[in-house]
Amino acid sequence: MYNVQEACIEALQSFQKPNEFWDSELTVNLIETYLSDDINSIVSNSDKYGFSCFTKKNLNKFLEKLENAYYLETKDLDKLTRELYLLHQICNGLFEYYEAHLTLPYDKFRSKILLPNLVYILVRHYHKAQGFLQSTIRRVYNEHKVKNGGLISKLTNSYYIDEDIIKTDVLYQFLGNALRKFNPQTILNLNHFYRQTFRNIFYYYFKVDYQLDHSYSDFSDIDFSLGKNINIPIRLSYYRSVLYNLQIKKMCKSSSTLRQLSYNYNIFKNIILNNEFQDMYYSLHQDSFMLKNNQYKLLNIYDNNHNDFMNELKELPMIYKMLRSIHVINPKSKPHNEVDIKASHVKSIILAELSHPFKNLFNEQNVYAILEKTSNNFVDNVLCGEYINPINFSTIKINNYSFVTQLKQFVQLCLKESGVSS
Repeated sequence: MYNVQEACIEALQSFQKPNEFWDSELTVNLIETYLSDDINSIVSNSDKYGFSCFTKKNLNKFLEKLENAYYLETKDLDKLTRELYLLHQICNGLFEYYEAHLTLPYDKFRSKILLPNLVYILVRHYHKAQGFLQSTIRRVYNEHKVKNGGLISKLTNSYYIDEDIIKTDVLYQFLGNALRKFNPQTILNLNHFYRQTFRNIFYYYFKVDYQLDHSYSDFSDIDFSLGKNINIPIRLSYYRSVLYNLQIKKMCKSSSTLRQLSYNYNIFKNIILNNEFQDMYYSLHQDSFMLKNNQYKLLNIYDNNHNDFMNELKELPMIYKMLRSIHVINPKSKPHNEVDIKASHVKSIILAELSHPFKNLFNEQNVYAILEKTSNNFVDNVLCGEYINPINFSTIKINNYSFVTQLKQFVQLCLKESGVSS
């Protein structure tokens, strides 16, 4: 059957001019054709199921049609300008679609539809634009560290706001506001213009009066009481799930960043694996009762990262990144370079570290068999799937042997923290 919307899009393409009205209308028509079902699904089901991302098939088709539609306007642009321009069009199109078709509150549109999908497109498709924006933010942030070191120190040490979260907040402000307002085609010097843009965003960001609530003792006390009960009835297990959902909602209400992290987490909700680093961290610092809620584990690490053990982990940069990541299924990829990092070699190193405290026991052989299985399972779980930064959706790659040294030190720290090794 002949598709009327497709015919409209083709007609608009044939009259394509460098005109904002036509640009916006064309993009909105493409969104209606390829993404409207996904948007409606997010609006209807996100609260219940956590949906906040367009399906891969529909998004790929939309981007293909978008790039074809704007070929005449972008064919002479360099790759960076072309990607920024297309991202600008997507942002405008989503805003106009929202204003024309959705009754969703603005903050929910921004958090559930606009920001997660713009960041996802940046990381998975527009790599040149992603690298440019990240490097520009990093450069401007370092300028502020030199000029306003005391203020940043207060945010990171008194309010426990992570530096990466500060930079990501600024990126979200850009994607939600400045990206829409300025057409990259009309900007003569991208580097100078966007540096100044981010300087302005940082300036207003640091003027905010932070009133952060880190008190969740009411939920934590209940959780601790339930956690001490070894035989948990089904009803209490259900209550546990409800309590964690309530606690997650309370955490998200106190921080827009944590709320956005929660939405970002839900993009990968159906393919998430246990993160072994998070499991080991919480087994040392929380009752193991809470280890079943991966979303809470992740948010709580970003909300409470100010203890001595966490500070020691910051000295192991690769482990620290993986601890704060989402671990997802990816049968087509592994997180490490198999030429430089052999799983069998890593297993032998971890086994040696686990075995050391049990040397010269009368049943050493029995213990060794258990520890061998433990080390094999641990390494197999660590070296599978994909690790994704939940803030900017970038993939964390293990590219050199220093990871093995850091992993060994991580196990040593865990044994020391648990009191098994001194």
